[in-house]
Amino acid sequence: AIALLLLGGPLAAAVALLYRGAAESRLEGEASRVLVAVPNDSLGRPGARLPEPREPHTALALYDDRGHRLSGRGPINDPAVARAVRLSGALRQVANGQVVVLVPFRKDNGARVVVRAASTDADVVEHTYATWAAMAVLAAAVLAVAWVVGSRRAAALAEPFEQLTADAQSLGRGNFAVRGHKSGLVEADAAGAALEETARRLGALLERERAFSSDASHQLRTPLTRLRLGIESTLLDPGADRDEALRAALVRLDGLESTVTSLLALARDTGSERGRCDLAVAVKAAGERWHEIAADSGRILTVQLQDDLPEAACSDAALSQVVDVLVDNALQHGAGPVVLAVRHAGSGLAIDVTDGGPGLGPDPERAFTRRSADASGTGIGLALARSLTEAEGGRLVVGGPGSVLTVLLPAFEEQP
Repeated sequence: AIALLLLGGPLAAAVALLYRGAAESRLEGEASRVLVAVPNDSLGRPGARLPEPREPHTALALYDDRGHRLSGRGPINDPAVARAVRLSGALRQVANGQVVVLVPFRKDNGARVVVRAASTDADVVEHTYATWAAMAVLAAAVLAVAWVVGSRRAAALAEPFEQLTADAQSLGRGNFAVRGHKSGLVEADAAGAALEETARRLGALLERERAFSSDASHQLRTPLTRLRLGIESTLLDPGADRDEALRAALVRLDGLESTVTSLLALARDTGSERGRCDLAVAVKAAGERWHEIAADSGRILTVQLQDDLPEAACSDAALSQVVDVLVDNALQHGAGPVVLAVRHAGSGLAIDVTDGGPGLGPDPERAFTRRSADASGTGIGLALARSLTEAEGGRLVVGGPGSVLTVLLPAFEEQP
């Protein structure tokens, strides 16, 4: 609409000027025809016979240089004649509803006469209004087409952004399954992809935070129980060495702190600082931690180490958590003696945790799928162990028939 106004306004004014100019040019032609048709010696005489105009609404008149009519149809005295004489050229004007053209002419004797050609401006106005009406109809048609096309295009443009609004509101309500919709509009598709990535990251972050609660509960249950039992036994035994009990409690608290730190790193997806780890030392320490617990359960825990074991590329904290999960799983859900062994495995290293239980059933992989934990904690431990192992660049697999779980870790290599 604004474009039509900006274009139509000047164009309408130009049309009016065009028709007026055409009328003036026609009248100037009529005046020139008078000068050609009337003999030179008759131009300055009163009552000179003028030719009939071609248009019925045109009036022709002859004036002297003082503005007095000599012949023809027109006002007896016309002050504009003197101006035309002074200009020495055709004078065009609109006056009293008429278009008037005054053409001066110098006779051979030096006297000047002026031919006046005039017609009503009704034809000019009529043609101007008719053209304006046609322009208005055309503008209305253009505006209608633009409205239809613009409405459809606006709807097509608004739809993907309305979908984005709905997706953002759904994300605000906690639905992290938001997925971008391809609309063909580059800006909307880019915003949808960004929103989808945000939803995915928020969902993963929330899932890790939820997993941390379950993992922390699972991993801290046994150390807290041991710490509590140690303190209670010291309080119940008057002859107990309380200093030694406090030192043991501090050691166990350090272990709890390390557990929480490792689990927080996994939950935040930051990972622990991977370095070099002596598997023989780590596994011996795990055997010492679990020996007493295994004995209290009437089970035997043994550690087997191959000779010339290289260092592994992993962190001590993550490895400690993985071994604790596997040994705890063997003691909780297995049977018979538990063997904790470290061996060479190709270019890497392997830790086998074996017990005499029935194993993981016909679908071992199900045991590694995180589930809602029941009262005994089932559904968390092995999933956590696999996550920690993979975060260290290793793998946790079912090592063979029966109940054998194997941790595969890469050997440490010095960087050049």
